Amino acid sequence: MGLVEPPELPTHEIQADIIPGFRRRQDVDYAQHFLLLSVRDRTKARAELAALLPELTTAAAAVRPPGGPARSTSTNVGFTFAGLRELSPNAGLDDAFADHAAFRAGLAQRSRQQVEFEQQGARFDLLGSPDGWRLVDSDTDANGENMRDGMTRRVVRAVLTLGGRIGRRADPVAIHAVLNLGGRTGGDLADHVAAIRTAVAGGFAVVC
Repeated sequence: MGLVEPPELPTHEIQADIIPGFRRRQDVDYAQHFLLLSVRDRTKARAELAALLPELTTAAAAVRPPGGPARSTSTNVGFTFAGLRELSPNAGLDDAFADHAAFRAGLAQRSRQQVEFEQQGARFDLLGSPDGWRLVDSDTDANGENMRDGMTRRVVRAVLTLGGRIGRRADPVAIHAVLNLGGRTGGDLADHVAAIRTAVAGGFAVVC
């Protein structure tokens, strides 16, 4: 019996930070920045996303020969379930994601739930209360190494795919989309972040 060939992946439809990744081990100066967005004008937000679509970095575009340099900039985007509903309220998303309760609930809500190891019988909080999460930006890390124009290099202890609402206020902010931006150097990244912030300023509020 011969080996079954694995199916060819549609790399033009897969974002690059899933495979093969924005950076390689040798890309010591590569930097990434995450923009957490909240929709404030649905029509403008949809138009801005449509304009951003050709700029998204696909897996096919990120392929490079061994030792080759990384792309000068990269852009990927992700949405929370709340974000999809805000952008497309009549798309029947509840039915489409009926089997994906975790995604629909979002991380902020699920973190308050407890999980149990069947073998040990122990229960513990998944991630604890979101009230204890700290969202850092370019102005809050006193120990960061200055990169350029307010961009800061810092140790990131966790990257969260957020859903629902975050914050300690009575009216916490809804996170609808996350832009994952990369740059070959800190300077490349600073310019890229500034350009993307401008590109989405009409339809989105930048939460962090």
